[in-house]
Amino acid sequence: MRSKLRPILRCLRYLLHRYVPTRCKATRLEGRLPDTGTELAILTNGSPTARKHLAMDVLGGESTESPPGRAWRRKLIPCARRAAADVLLIGGIPRSRSLGSNQTIVCCRWLRSETDFDSVLERMRKSQYIKRRVNMFKKHDLKFEMTKDPERIKDFHYNMYLPFMQQRFPTTANATRFKVLQRMMDNLELALARQGDTYIAGILFQARGNTLVYWEVGYKDGDPVHMKTGAAVALKYHAFLTCVDRGFTKISFGYTSPFLRDGVLRYKKNWGVRLVDEGQAGTLIIPVTGSPRTQEFFEQTPMICIRDNKLVGTVFVRPDAIQSQKQLTQLHKEFYYDGMDHLHVLILNELGRCPPVPESLRGTMAIESAVPFFEAWEGRDQWLD
Repeated sequence: MRSKLRPILRCLRYLLHRYVPTRCKATRLEGRLPDTGTELAILTNGSPTARKHLAMDVLGGESTESPPGRAWRRKLIPCARRAAADVLLIGGIPRSRSLGSNQTIVCCRWLRSETDFDSVLERMRKSQYIKRRVNMFKKHDLKFEMTKDPERIKDFHYNMYLPFMQQRFPTTANATRFKVLQRMMDNLELALARQGDTYIAGILFQARGNTLVYWEVGYKDGDPVHMKTGAAVALKYHAFLTCVDRGFTKISFGYTSPFLRDGVLRYKKNWGVRLVDEGQAGTLIIPVTGSPRTQEFFEQTPMICIRDNKLVGTVFVRPDAIQSQKQLTQLHKEFYYDGMDHLHVLILNELGRCPPVPESLRGTMAIESAVPFFEAWEGRDQWLD
């Protein structure tokens, strides 16, 4: 029933966004690009949580916010110019706005990442790092156990997971609330590492059919000392072996940011994950100006976008960064993920003497000039056609 209603709902959302004037809160974020320290101003209609993730992924976690103001949604481009913003981000864009040209960039919101258990276990058995961590687990005389006890899960959430999140991400943590876990308690299982009579680390999983969802990880009181015992890595290894014996065939590593330089996404790539698009609304990214610092924002923020309802990696580069096919191959290796249709490379200049795409990458890489993208938004006041 839901699948039949989805196209109708998408159509209604498009009509709402297209023809009904709506007002929204517009907030100005100001910070520095992490690689170069260049000052950048972003105007966005995103929620506080979305702004927190934006500051973390794009501005290195440090930014200042101007008090939100009210603005007509259709007139956010003039509003961004008045606010002296370099880039405008408009969230909640329906899929019908995901055009096929390089003149519109609609960034994904969240993506699910998953892979087959066979692939994960093969990587783990070959990894010397995993072997060292498992040996450390034994050296510290840690014991492995799994439980479905709700009280044990509650204790893990409040005394391991939350302190660890606060210690690891003090300014940008967006922790899961316990009431979310309560709603799916019947499908949760907790893997624990015990040292003597004390539980020092745990990983929470959720069962969804034949898929095991990696949900939360934590250490006792959030103490990073326990990370040195190899507990988390060894717990994954033992838990995965146990779950394969129970008939699970896939492992989901949860949702991930669409920004390709995100550390968590890169970590998941080491597990050979496949990105899965769940059809969520996206974020329209508009260059308010074509200034060097705006171009620098796009250069330093490779992202996963929606194009013709397919996932496309979008990377802006300088001409001197792809002078050879070897450099193109390296770019593809760094930013292409399984689940993408292709990697879209936009050159911040005319194409010039760009080398051809290597034969082995044809079909998974496309190269274009970024000039038409910036020209399309120059002097434009409406983001809806």
